[in-house]
Amino acid sequence: MSQNQILEERIKYLERRLSQGSDRQSIHDSFFDNSPDYCYVISPNGIILDINPSALEALGYERDELIGAKITSIHPSSSHEKAERIFNKWKSTGQLKDEEIEIVTKSGQKRTVLLNSGAVRDDDGNILYSTSTQRDITESKEIKERCRGIFDRTTSAIAIYRAVDGGDDFEFIDLNPAALAAEKLSIDEIVGRRVTEAFPNIREFGLLDVFREVYKTGIASELPESFYKDGRIEGWRYNLVFKLSNDDIVCIYDDISEKKAVIQELSAFEARLSSILKNSPAVSYQFKMSSDGTFSFPFISQNIKQIIGVESEEVMYDVNNLLGKIEPGYVEKFRNHVLGSAKDLTLYEDVVPAIIDGDLVWMEVKSVPKKLDDGSILWDGFMQNVTDRINYESQLQDTSEKLELALKASNVGLWDWDLRSNAVYFSKEWKQQIGYEENEFEDRYDEWEKRIHPDDIETVKSAVNEYLGGKREDYVVEFRLQHKDGSYRWIESEGEAVRDEKGFPVRFLGSHRDVTEKKSLEDELKQAHKMEAMGTMAGGIAHDFNNILTPIIGFAELGIEETASEGKLYDHFMEIHNSAKRAKGLVQQILAFSRQSDVEKKPLKLNNVITEVSQLIRASIPTTINIEQELEGNCYISGNPNQIHQILMNLITNAQHAMEDEGGTLEIKLKKTELSPSKVENNGLNHGKYVVLSVTDSGTGIPLHIINRIFDPYFTTKKGDKGTGLGLSVVHGIVRDHGGLIEVDSVLGRGTKFDVYLPTLETHVSNNPSPTGQIYKGNQSILYVDDEQSITKLGKLTLERYGYTVTTRNSSTDALELFRNNPQRFDLVITDLTMPNMTGIELAGQIKNLRHETGVILCTGFSEKMDDNQAASYGIDRVVLKPLARNDMLKTVYEVLEKYKK
Repeated sequence: MSQNQILEERIKYLERRLSQGSDRQSIHDSFFDNSPDYCYVISPNGIILDINPSALEALGYERDELIGAKITSIHPSSSHEKAERIFNKWKSTGQLKDEEIEIVTKSGQKRTVLLNSGAVRDDDGNILYSTSTQRDITESKEIKERCRGIFDRTTSAIAIYRAVDGGDDFEFIDLNPAALAAEKLSIDEIVGRRVTEAFPNIREFGLLDVFREVYKTGIASELPESFYKDGRIEGWRYNLVFKLSNDDIVCIYDDISEKKAVIQELSAFEARLSSILKNSPAVSYQFKMSSDGTFSFPFISQNIKQIIGVESEEVMYDVNNLLGKIEPGYVEKFRNHVLGSAKDLTLYEDVVPAIIDGDLVWMEVKSVPKKLDDGSILWDGFMQNVTDRINYESQLQDTSEKLELALKASNVGLWDWDLRSNAVYFSKEWKQQIGYEENEFEDRYDEWEKRIHPDDIETVKSAVNEYLGGKREDYVVEFRLQHKDGSYRWIESEGEAVRDEKGFPVRFLGSHRDVTEKKSLEDELKQAHKMEAMGTMAGGIAHDFNNILTPIIGFAELGIEETASEGKLYDHFMEIHNSAKRAKGLVQQILAFSRQSDVEKKPLKLNNVITEVSQLIRASIPTTINIEQELEGNCYISGNPNQIHQILMNLITNAQHAMEDEGGTLEIKLKKTELSPSKVENNGLNHGKYVVLSVTDSGTGIPLHIINRIFDPYFTTKKGDKGTGLGLSVVHGIVRDHGGLIEVDSVLGRGTKFDVYLPTLETHVSNNPSPTGQIYKGNQSILYVDDEQSITKLGKLTLERYGYTVTTRNSSTDALELFRNNPQRFDLVITDLTMPNMTGIELAGQIKNLRHETGVILCTGFSEKMDDNQAASYGIDRVVLKPLARNDMLKTVYEVLEKYKK
């Protein structure tokens, strides 16, 4: 750009400012000059027209050095491409929002800034220049990176969770490497999953209750050393849980299994030692205090050595060999006790701490004093090591407290039924299982019985009577018990009777365990098995159906090519071709539903899909329901037509069911929109433009207490003939797979609105796609093998039309014999995978053994076990899925032959 042009841009900018009036210009100058952010004025050609002092000071330039320079001059070369892209985005939209980019100072220092920009336009809407601000975020970004470094390098496991279902459950949003190592999972395998899904026994473990309490109160808490086990991992863990300011939950934990093993081994050793000490006889002794105040042991039994490691003779020779072992801080108290007993001639009874071999032990001492004629005092007594008893007593209270915590953590409630008096005791945990505090529930038998589900009462009573009557060996029964909120919880109850000497039951004790979640998982497992069976069936259908579709699509393409581009016959072939392609898409959808195939996405005009579905469903919707549409034009997405069709059908059908009794209005709206940054960040979406598809009904609405569960699999409020509980779950999965978001808003009695946000696509879709494209020709010799004659016939007609010499066989063994007779004859073998007597894989192996330079293409109607990498290990050059379009087959043949061309 010439200097004159740059000068003209600068003059236009100054004239524009002068035309705004002095007051407005003054406000602009004040903000511009005093803003701590870096401010620029940039022409549509990317020339800097003005720059504020903050930017000049940060960049280290004089004003004249930057006025008239390209804006890219302040960006490092590594960011030029991004700077150009951002600048072009501004030219097309007129604004930029929070774009992160690097700038470089005159001294070469790089800084990271957050860029915002808006356009100033003339009366005709043309962009005159932009006003841009850059906020320096270098330090904040470095702080975040340092924090991340600490997070990643911390040896303790750290996991961060986001509350879901109002704090009833939590999902993983981040884990440090130590946590991933502890869980033996990758970041992709666990982020986004619920903690109850990733760790199915977390409720029994007790950690979920800690999460909920910390989320509710904001007060940090810990789960003491506890043992966790599921089908994947097990071990002892200590957990510390706290809440962040953004309501995320953080758990710091350590695997203490090795430490626990050492402690358990130590406990076992202490138990053995305790047994030895308890079985040892007490030490007998005579202790004497002479009239001059000196002490001696006239007698002490030999087993003193077992306690203090000193022979009895050594103690009798020197009293300090025993008294010297008294804990120094207790010596004065011991002396006072002895003197008091001597003065009053009262029983000396004490527990004396002693240091023996460096350990603190407790010696229980009991002796009776008597006064001798010479004025001395002689005690006859015994002593024994009672260290274990002292420690046990001190630990007893702690053990009791731990037992209570263990019962709470394991979600076990206890009950005790005195059969003679009919008195019943229910533990605090028992009552809490069904939502009651201790003082809200009376300990009476009928309080339990009246809460049993009516359908289960006979089963429970029968189990109790049969067990107490001796007709069954144990009492284990599952039943439903009513919660305080009116719902029912599944309870697993176990019990054991205490019987008198005649075998008559006098007392019945047992436990309750809430197994509601377990029952739910069992139901889901049954449903999963059904889905697995459907997937197996879908694979078989796909194989046969694709074999049928192959000749239909192939001969239709030949018919299209051989007829005039206009005329009835051409139209008939086009209809056959398009219908067969739709059938092919249906097979792919079946495989995708059974999770045996990736779903293909392509540019899609959403308006057309909505119009098609509306026309399709109109006939089945009662006339009492009015349909209104408001569709903004040209809304394109990248999506799978069948799945988008499925979203619309589900949402419209749900809306119809909500209005079928009273009628109402069904609104379908489509428009382009921009999501707020918070919505994008909170839902893990990509930044960019979106379209929103809204389906609104004026029906019954959704109750508040179930609205958070409507996307759960198998959850439904409809009768059996109207819903499986899969519809909205499938819709939610499809939307997330398309990089979108679905939201629901409902008012009971007034209706429901579903908003589906999908990323837009700036690519337009061709309205007249052609079944043909670039043609690949050749003159090589090909052996085509398939047990379906219609397929080999089609292959021969198609390939010979484009110059190839084709020999066909409908038997793999016949084909192998033909090839064996003259391996040099064929340049390429095209074979089906599934054939009688010899599979395509086996045939390919034999072909390659005979002549490695012959290419092999494997065709299959469906195989979830075969891809290009696996095929290569068998010597197969390419795997293609039937039905394959003519030009795709020609292209594949051409590419494989080129591979072996000399």
